[in-house]
Amino acid sequence: MTRDTAGFATEYHRDERGLVHTIRDARGGYKFLEWNGRAKLTSYTDCSGKVTRFAYDARGALARVTDAMGQSTVYETDAMGRVTGIGTADGARQMSRYDAAGRLVEVVDANQRSTRYELNPRGLLIARTDAADRVVRFGYDDAFRLASLTNESRETYRFRYDRRDLLVEEIGLDGSTRAYEYDVRGLGVAVHEGNRQTTFERDAIGQLAAKQGTRERCEYRYDKAGRIAAGELYALTSRNPSLKNRVTLKYSASVGMGTAGAERRLLQQRAVSGW
Repeated sequence: MTRDTAGFATEYHRDERGLVHTIRDARGGYKFLEWNGRAKLTSYTDCSGKVTRFAYDARGALARVTDAMGQSTVYETDAMGRVTGIGTADGARQMSRYDAAGRLVEVVDANQRSTRYELNPRGLLIARTDAADRVVRFGYDDAFRLASLTNESRETYRFRYDRRDLLVEEIGLDGSTRAYEYDVRGLGVAVHEGNRQTTFERDAIGQLAAKQGTRERCEYRYDKAGRIAAGELYALTSRNPSLKNRVTLKYSASVGMGTAGAERRLLQQRAVSGW
């Protein structure tokens, strides 16, 4: 059994192999799962009774998925179990091709349009070419993090990171820069764009407590379940911030949690401005 932040329960029933065969949600709905001897899912029945069935080849690779309407999607695989073709009920077929290292290098869609992928020796994607021969290129830094992205028009975005692998700077197509700051927990605390700055204040557990820009500040409060309970928007155009709007969120009491028909109800009160 698991519970969400509001305390509503979802029950999972397992067989002797530990495989889930029945799921009961907080509303009392049931889902059923069946498995074969290889622990492969063979059927899934949703809360409305609709059944999706799964079939496998001799190697255990997924070969067919049949939906509740009886329409099937067929999967073709190679000796390594990689999907090489997908056929749908309408007769369409998609094909995939791999290199000697088993990496995906081409996908041909149902209209015979090809998308090709070029990878470096480490397996990182360095170029993607579409059916019209338009190329998107990807560059990496010494730590193998994405450092540049060049689009089909040969315009380049650039990215820089700190020692924690957190993004600290983006340089746009026009040379404009966006910089990011983080606290010791790795949570964002500021974004700088030219002369504009947006700051983020967080509480002891990392929840966003306030967001402040050049002209406005928004403050947030949370209930004991960690759900947002209120938000207040202030204008910063004068010496003292003035309240522009307030939103209060109220949730129904957790009565009958985990029982059939249990619901979480949200009541929202907003000011005339509609924020």
